[in-house]
Amino acid sequence: MHSFGSIRGVSSHVHNPFAAITMGVPNEDFGEVKGFAFVYSGNFLVEAELNETGRLRFNLGIHPMGLQWYLKPDGVFKWIVVGT
Repeated sequence: MHSFGSIRGVSSHVHNPFAAITMGVPNEDFGEVKGFAFVYSGNFLVEAELNETGRLRFNLGIHPMGLQWYLKPDGVFKWIVVGT
């Protein structure tokens, strides 16, 4: 598994929550690349792992270390995914 992230707690330009995965062997002129970005840079984790059959598992989101989110009774924490 390859991973990187930040538990800094505040957004800044220091850690960039962006990753790109190449599909096949692209070069400067052609090829397929998937890009991923997270809107908040203060507390994020990016993970990429190939399993034993060669399938890629990719996660990008809130870093679980130190995460505390207080909800009122019957409150909801929504995770919204934009794009495909």
